[in-house]
Amino acid sequence: MLNSEREAFDKLVNDTVEAETLSPLQGRHRQRWLRIKEIDTALKAITALHAGRKQAKHETPYHETDEWKALVYEGNLLEEIERTYALQRDWPVWQEGQHFTYLDTSNNEESLREGEVISFDLEADTIECSTWPLHDFHGYVGSPGSRKFHTVTIAQIDAAVTFQERLEAARRHEQAQINLVKDKERLPLFADQMVSTNEPPSPTLLPKMA
Repeated sequence: MLNSEREAFDKLVNDTVEAETLSPLQGRHRQRWLRIKEIDTALKAITALHAGRKQAKHETPYHETDEWKALVYEGNLLEEIERTYALQRDWPVWQEGQHFTYLDTSNNEESLREGEVISFDLEADTIECSTWPLHDFHGYVGSPGSRKFHTVTIAQIDAAVTFQERLEAARRHEQAQINLVKDKERLPLFADQMVSTNEPPSPTLLPKMA
């Protein structure tokens, strides 16, 4: 994309966001993501149609046709509009394919999971994503059957931050207790004067990881 084209593209994005902000419409973001998915499906269908097919000598490559270029441009435009909205609202996610961590409580226990953004709804404060247990390699690389699809709320992402802070506090407390025991064994004459300077976390139990 040329500099002039990029400037025109950015102006269209910013003008659209500004105009829509002044005239809110319920369901606008959801409809935009539905169109993004339609475009993605159409592009994949075109690619599959030409896969393994020998191109005629004077035939225009499919990725250089007006149809392909129009679909790509529209898809990029719609995604950039949604990305701009998310960044303006200081969302923790702002683009398809982005990874994030959230707190899962679906099994009546707290655990951290990772997710990859498929789409997000700025009105409902939700993220459609594929998810897997935290630090699970097969889930991270997308091995067959390693992920499940889920809708996550922004509140769950915020809760993950608090959960990780609590986890770190519990680990620091545990290490402080270990160090205290070692110090008492090393200096038994001063054992009664030694106390931990690390307050126990609340709750005191170490949070469970998925």
